[in-house]
Amino acid sequence: VDRETGTVQYFELVKVAMRDEAGHCTGLLGIARDITARKRVEAELIAARDAADAGNRAKADFLANMSHEIRTPMNAVIGMSDLLLQTPLTAQQQEFAEIIRTSGETLLALINGILDFSRIESGHLELECLPMDLVQCLEGALDVNCGGARDKGLDLLYWIDDAVPRTILGDATRLRQIFVNLISNAVKYSREDTTVTITMRREGDEVVIVCADQGIGISEDDQAQLFTEFFRSADPLARIQPGTGLGLAIVGRIVERHHGSIRVESTLGVGSTFTVRLPAA
Repeated sequence: VDRETGTVQYFELVKVAMRDEAGHCTGLLGIARDITARKRVEAELIAARDAADAGNRAKADFLANMSHEIRTPMNAVIGMSDLLLQTPLTAQQQEFAEIIRTSGETLLALINGILDFSRIESGHLELECLPMDLVQCLEGALDVNCGGARDKGLDLLYWIDDAVPRTILGDATRLRQIFVNLISNAVKYSREDTTVTITMRREGDEVVIVCADQGIGISEDDQAQLFTEFFRSADPLARIQPGTGLGLAIVGRIVERHHGSIRVESTLGVGSTFTVRLPAA
């Protein structure tokens, strides 16, 4: 402590033994260097980092806690627009009501993606570890996407090897979310009148899930960033499709939380294949 100012000072002290010709220690040579300024800067950087982390956690917590409050009115908008479409309407009123419903569904999907990602980032996403039915999860995801596939003339085909266990441990809701995202992306980017295939097989202690499409494909540069949050391809064909760039980022995080892995193989103009590996037990 400086006796005049009362401030704490820090010194870095280096000591070296002084020896005679016989190698005996005859004393010590010490060099002291004032590092007070460096320590002050380090403390300021640590404080700034902690403040930034606290701010990020507060924002993530806010979004995570707003989940119910945001989703509820959007579900009401979509539900009431569905009821309105079931009433006698003029052609123009029908068109306007359909726009409201479609816009509401798009906004709800955006909200869901942002809230899911914020919960993952803030540590609020709790995954169950219970026996879950793989076939039920897959068929539920296919049901969600069958309308979009029908509109494009796509065939949705799935095949499950007999060696695949009927149930594995995990979170059924989140596993279905993985299927829904992968299949919806395949439907979205597939060429019309082609086929999307989903297969499951067992390799050792893992269940391997493969989703393949005959779509526009993904460039090598885009593949490297595909599971990064808010990433959108620069490809004009991909940019015309709606999306936030969160779907695959969320899928990647959920797969990691299930102690699995995901990768993509793709060729521009030919299609894409996503492979997910999950523990079989």
